[in-house]
Amino acid sequence: MAKGNTKGLEELFGSKGSSLDKLKELKERGDRVGGGSSGNYFKLTEGTTEVRILPAINDEDAFYYATAYHYVNNKYVYCRKYLDEDASCPVCSHASKIWKKYKDTGDERIAEEAKSLFAKQQFIYNALVRNQEGDKVVVLQTGKGVKDDLIGVCLDDNYGDITNPVKGRDVGVRRKGKNKATSYQIMVRDRSILAGDENDPKEAAELISAILEKRKVLHELVKYPTEEEAEKEVKKYLDADANGESEDSPTPRKSTITETTEDSDEDKDTFDEIEKQLSAAKKKRGK
Repeated sequence: MAKGNTKGLEELFGSKGSSLDKLKELKERGDRVGGGSSGNYFKLTEGTTEVRILPAINDEDAFYYATAYHYVNNKYVYCRKYLDEDASCPVCSHASKIWKKYKDTGDERIAEEAKSLFAKQQFIYNALVRNQEGDKVVVLQTGKGVKDDLIGVCLDDNYGDITNPVKGRDVGVRRKGKNKATSYQIMVRDRSILAGDENDPKEAAELISAILEKRKVLHELVKYPTEEEAEKEVKKYLDADANGESEDSPTPRKSTITETTEDSDEDKDTFDEIEKQLSAAKKKRGK
């Protein structure tokens, strides 16, 4: 993108960035997550993906939305307890029973089953993916590590709000490895406008506006089950065990879950950790 005078573009889009105060708040107190979603999100693959994280639709919001899900019966079942700590989540309850059994027996296989059912954090963003076939607006999905790195970049005075359409920056996200050996590296690019040529502010403004109009209201993408629906998934899980579709099956449930878990250890919350988060949130509100 050619360098030019961005004053006119800054007047149009200069305030359309992420709330740094909101990011600081979330960094200090942690994310209060909503439900989870198994939507058709863009996931980072092996190698480097060039993206521009887009600003939140509401300037007072963070640029991402936090969700949590259980992976049961080869699909996402959204965590009701993370949505509302007073809600009943049958999957969390079942995972807790299995974890207690592990504590009583010390059987590591039981521990692995419990961990496979624990809620896993997921973060979604509106983002522009750069590629040779043309840039595309997507809903990007990552784990906690990438989210924390992006917040760290935004709060670094050397970079500032990378989501700003005029004064922001693209980032390269490099993924290496698989499953528990997966690692991510954030590479911050030079400051640039989101789209177009700075020397043609009229066309740039039209292109930027067209991109921003494609953003999704992230929390509206989140779907979560009723207690009855979640209970049905637990029953189905138990029925599969009763029918021998578990670790003795030719296609064991454990290996399926491992293959579909994107961010390995960094975004796995044990049941104990979940309970601590919920307890802390209650104490904070009670002050």
